[in-house]
Amino acid sequence: MQTKPMVSILCIALALPVYATGTEERNQDIPVDGETPQAGPAPIETQSGTKGKTSGKKQTEPSDAAKAQKNKGLFRGDWGKTLNYQKDDKVNTDEASSFISLKDDNRDHPPDTSPDYWKLLKKGDLPDPATCAKLGAGAKLARCDMRAIATLKGAQLAGADLSKSKLSGELTGADLTGANLSGAAVFGGLNLGSGTKLRKSNLSGLQAGPGNRLEGEGADLSEANLSKASLYGANLKGARMDKATLKGADLTGATLDSASFEGADLAGSNLSFANLKSGRLAGAAMNGSDLTESELAYADLGNTKLRGATLAGSNLEGVNLAGADLSGANLESARGADSAHIDSHTNFSSAVCPDGVTVDGTSVTTCVGHGF
Repeated sequence: MQTKPMVSILCIALALPVYATGTEERNQDIPVDGETPQAGPAPIETQSGTKGKTSGKKQTEPSDAAKAQKNKGLFRGDWGKTLNYQKDDKVNTDEASSFISLKDDNRDHPPDTSPDYWKLLKKGDLPDPATCAKLGAGAKLARCDMRAIATLKGAQLAGADLSKSKLSGELTGADLTGANLSGAAVFGGLNLGSGTKLRKSNLSGLQAGPGNRLEGEGADLSEANLSKASLYGANLKGARMDKATLKGADLTGATLDSASFEGADLAGSNLSFANLKSGRLAGAAMNGSDLTESELAYADLGNTKLRGATLAGSNLEGVNLAGADLSGANLESARGADSAHIDSHTNFSSAVCPDGVTVDGTSVTTCVGHGF
């Protein structure tokens, strides 16, 4: 019996065309409207390399500048001070006006005051100054520039709409119970004072900072919404924020000693370098919060939820952690932990102890003896 030669069979097999079975490669030859069809399928990057037509070199991730050039001419939403805009990008401003960028690499040039960088497309419908001067409970003051008002001290603004307004000066003694101040911005500082009522008010996204500091010593912010508020360096000493919502708020370096946050939601908030000495935070939700290098001496954190929180380098002298949930928390280099009050319900599972040892549940089952 003769053996058939295999050479011709192999040649026939090599001559057959190979068709892609997946949709990724088939779709490479279908041009999108306005695009030039490709000569052949582009390489597809995968975890293990590239497939399709490649030169053997791994594709590199495009730079931020390249991405910006590729996406130029898009609507970018509200203008931001730290964002980089390209020519023909469109933005809105707080005054509800829309602008188009005249240059590439357009950064930190406010559209309203930078005609060399921005062209006005549509002028916003600004509130009537006369309307903004009509103060009272339930007043409609959204987007008003309240800096033009002589004083808001002692103003009766319960339930008023001050969303995206510009605030400055004195609010001492004002009644803003249930008012809407979401997205409002502080210019040159704002003094709330001990008699200011902000209970159940909405201050979400409030913009304040070191140069535009919020002074709220003793203010009543109970049950207020301060989620994602920027309160960097704010003075809220002795303020009442029981049951308030501060999720994602930035309180870096804030003065919060003797303030009350009982039952408040501070999950994901930034409290690094903040002063919370003698603060009352019993029962607060602080999961994932950043308390790096914070001052917590003699604070009450009983039954507080601190899962995954960072307390590295913080001062825990005399702090009450009875019943606190510190599972997965980072307590490395925390000071004064040996004088903190803990009990059998304090949860240290998977936590990093002050001495750097991790509770693994086998060889180390608690942070007692590891800093506490």
